[in-house]
Amino acid sequence: MAWVFATKEEAEINRFREAISEIEASNSDRAAVIVASAFLEDHLTRVLQARMHENEKISREMFRASGPLGNFGTKIDLGFMIGVYGEKVRRELQIVKEIRNEFAHKLETRALKRPG
Repeated sequence: MAWVFATKEEAEINRFREAISEIEASNSDRAAVIVASAFLEDHLTRVLQARMHENEKISREMFRASGPLGNFGTKIDLGFMIGVYGEKVRRELQIVKEIRNEFAHKLETRALKRPG
């Protein structure tokens, strides 16, 4: 991918390391995809919230799973629309979302065989 979300916050760096460790420890492509995309979505949520006025009650309501900004695709489009990233990154995030949905919602999707 041609993009990386950057942070200097130690807590966020540690969360990233934990997500990578969980992905590496898993023998499941499904688990790896779901954990990686959940991390990306969570990070995108934080980036969007950082650009907004601080109001915990409104933010919690807007970003709850059934809220107006609770959908990963909506967050992806919003990030693009407010200039967090360009069209190429928007398309790449959409691909991540589509792959995540394939693994999360379709039982017939089989994990890829790993070498070794």
